[in-house]
Amino acid sequence: MSNLPDVYVFVSGDRQLFGLSTNPLGANLPPRDWHRYDVMPMSENYLGRYTLAPKLAMKRLQMRGYFLAKPRGNIIPPEC
Repeated sequence: MSNLPDVYVFVSGDRQLFGLSTNPLGANLPPRDWHRYDVMPMSENYLGRYTLAPKLAMKRLQMRGYFLAKPRGNIIPPEC
């Protein structure tokens, strides 16, 4: 069992952005049509699933509670 805090992954309604948030409801994400997509421990390994800059994502999550990322490569999340 991990002692790391959870990160909640949201995908925008237009599927152009991932919103990574420490808030389970994504309440701290900028206004957009967000849909919860995944949850994972806050670690660079896991953050690397959703961003090419996991170290930056970790810092932003710790400092402001959220991070926005474009989908990596051709990865487009399925319908939420």
